Amino acid sequence: MEGLKYTRDHQDEALGILLKHKPELDKELTRVQIKNGVEEVFIPPESLASGYGYMKPDVMEKTVKITNEFFDVAAKVPAAEVYTNQFIRK
Repeated sequence: MEGLKYTRDHQDEALGILLKHKPELDKELTRVQIKNGVEEVFIPPESLASGYGYMKPDVMEKTVKITNEFFDVAAKVPAAEVYTNQFIRK
């Protein structure tokens, strides 16, 4: 979570680090992906109210559904078995 918070607060620096290691990435697309990732997925507005690490249930449901459908997983599992917000503290 500290890394995600740092990335959120230093997006240009994070972009530079990522491009240093993956220069084949499109700079502007990656900039948008970082912004979306930290502001909408990993640290959404709900995290500011509920505590860092909070994950929106609908996002996890969608992620697990895609994983179960398109990846070769040993067993298909419900979202409730792969994450919890139980330990999130504000």
